[in-house]
Amino acid sequence: MTTSHNSKHIKVALVASAMNCGGLETYLLTLSKELRNKNFEVTIVLTDNKGVWFKKIKEYNIKVKYIPGYNFFRKFIPFGILIHAISVGLIIKLTGFDFIFINHSKSAQFSIFLLSKKVRIFSVLHNDNPEIFRVGLFNHIYLTASICVSDKVREVAINYIPEFKCITIYNGIEIRNTDFKQFKVGDSLRIIFVGRIIEEQKGVFLIPLILSELRKTQIPFKAIIIGDGPDLQELKSKISKFDLDDFVVFYGRLNNEEVMKKLISSHIFLMPSYYEGLPIALLEGMSMACVPIVSNLKGITNICIKNGISGFLIDNRDVMQYVEIIKFLYNNQNEFNLIRKNAKDIIVNYFSSEYMGKQYIDIIEGRRKFILKTNFHKVFYKTKLFSKKEYFPRFVNIINIKKLSRFQNLK
Repeated sequence: MTTSHNSKHIKVALVASAMNCGGLETYLLTLSKELRNKNFEVTIVLTDNKGVWFKKIKEYNIKVKYIPGYNFFRKFIPFGILIHAISVGLIIKLTGFDFIFINHSKSAQFSIFLLSKKVRIFSVLHNDNPEIFRVGLFNHIYLTASICVSDKVREVAINYIPEFKCITIYNGIEIRNTDFKQFKVGDSLRIIFVGRIIEEQKGVFLIPLILSELRKTQIPFKAIIIGDGPDLQELKSKISKFDLDDFVVFYGRLNNEEVMKKLISSHIFLMPSYYEGLPIALLEGMSMACVPIVSNLKGITNICIKNGISGFLIDNRDVMQYVEIIKFLYNNQNEFNLIRKNAKDIIVNYFSSEYMGKQYIDIIEGRRKFILKTNFHKVFYKTKLFSKKEYFPRFVNIINIKKLSRFQNLK
């Protein structure tokens, strides 16, 4: 379509529902910087809310376009969610982007049928949760292709759309030139978890069980838990229940610089997740020479971790397997430090933001070709994109709840 010498004339949109705090948002900032450094005109488009990291976009000197109206339409207008989605599509169309990468935004995904056929549209699938595919592959006949961040995500995606429409591009992170301090005999272990505090995905309730068993070994350790989420209070309660308050520090939500400082001073990265995409936090932890001890998620964690070489993969969320590996590392400092080095090296060599950016640039500059046709043999989007609750204003639901409670009181 175009070549690198006129890349400054190419307009690229990275679209998301909001700029919240997490791996997706880190990906948006990182990719934006890589594309901007190659003179593409990059804009982060937020379709629903600004989010807590909204200011970080401007700190990175990246263009941002926030489309207001989502909360108003949700609260006061029947079927307002559709009106807002259509307005999102029209605004994106009028902005005149050449390439659009949608990251789990229902509003944008719904309205891509409004865009010009000349626009190349990609849906980025960030993990293997069914909801990601339900949203990201809605209206897939209008997509140029879907970008899958791991082999597992691609494996699931091709069940719904033709294989030629799926591209795998692994996530990448900014590489920092930092040296890690060698672990020595007598040092206290520093164990870290970074991520959203939610049991359903991250399996965070396994952490107190692991630390409780580790405490019985009398290995000196301190655990750091960074993140926020719906299960934070329950996790704190479980930590207290196991009498681990003196061993665990909760930091809540931190900015990326603060997270990296905690990672560089840590030794082990815990991640007992049920499902993931290719976690940014995991890549960042390994880049800071933390040994990852994580769930064995085929096509996800085994992409960047070679078991026993650059980290450890745990099957069936086996608590004692976590503990035995930590015990082994503590008692074998030389091997511990070698695995730390291997973890860092694999990220530096294969999961850098520069390497990720190059693959996106190959798409934009036309070095990666796509088959553009719509008569697909698979149709995924028979399901509705929005739920019934989303079609009607919140205040109507509140009134109905109040009426129901009054009726129950009368009974």
